[in-house]
Amino acid sequence: MVTEEAVRVVAEYWDTRLVNAVVSVFNGNLNNLNILITGDSGVGKTTYAYYGLKVGYLKYIIKDRCGKPEYSDAYCVEKLVNEDVKDEASRWGRTPTRDELASIRAKFLRERLYDALEEIEFSYGSLCFGPNCTRPDAVDERLRPAMFISSDDVDAMSQLLAKVLRGEVKPPKALLLDDALYRNQYWDPEYRRLYKLIRDIIVHHRVTIPLMIATAIGRNMVMKDFVTAARNVDAAERFYTVRYSDGTEHRKPFIRYWWWRKIYISRREFSYEDNGPGYNIKIGYTVDDEDLIPKEAAFKMPKWFEEAHLARRRAYLLRSVERYLAERKAGNEVKEAEGA
Repeated sequence: MVTEEAVRVVAEYWDTRLVNAVVSVFNGNLNNLNILITGDSGVGKTTYAYYGLKVGYLKYIIKDRCGKPEYSDAYCVEKLVNEDVKDEASRWGRTPTRDELASIRAKFLRERLYDALEEIEFSYGSLCFGPNCTRPDAVDERLRPAMFISSDDVDAMSQLLAKVLRGEVKPPKALLLDDALYRNQYWDPEYRRLYKLIRDIIVHHRVTIPLMIATAIGRNMVMKDFVTAARNVDAAERFYTVRYSDGTEHRKPFIRYWWWRKIYISRREFSYEDNGPGYNIKIGYTVDDEDLIPKEAAFKMPKWFEEAHLARRRAYLLRSVERYLAERKAGNEVKEAEGA
């Protein structure tokens, strides 16, 4: 049964830049996009990547089934919402403001998504969103091979990418690389093969896998090849004023995701080499788009995902500590031998 929390999560992500990018990848309109989501630890980078991929896949299914005779009209969410908004606005007797139209659309979007998600559950089984999900649902299982989450995924994804490069299997439409591209992980034996394979894909086969979504604390900590090829999305917590239907306003916390775009800045200045006017061209960055997701319990990552995610990070940290202790012990033995 579809829950109100599930509908809320899907509705909030429905029109985000990340979800629309995932839809474009799955329907074949986009064949080369790398995304690097950066921000403080715990701010919501992995959650945004996970729900962006999952809701994007659901939106692709819903749009793909709209208008097909073997499927219900409930899949035509956008069409039905537009009709609902037009009918509601015509009863007002005046033109609604942009905020009022957004509020009307959000209400009808939730209603229509409830019907569409019910139809999907008939095909895929029960869907689960939020922190109380203890195991993957059917959509998660379909996307799971392309998600780098647990320690077991290091070997599984390495084998998958090796088969992709050899042409033995079809490449996945998207990869979710959670904290997998830090430079210092190259020195970890568990990660080294995966690190090198991903680098080969980026450098030599950029269109093999249409979409790669990676997370990290900062761009300067990630392999340079991916940073160069990726769009940077910066995550941070911000408070915004929300106006409710009764006219009251409240300050609520959101996670803001800024999509940065590279721009070239040209400034006319005197050229001493040419002894005349010239141009100085520099590279800059500007915010191209913004996604806002409420910071609420319903939008947290599933329990099964978080547990696997934390277990892998603890295992990596333990190997790092053990490697440090082994190197320290070897150094002390060398000093003792030299002293003798």
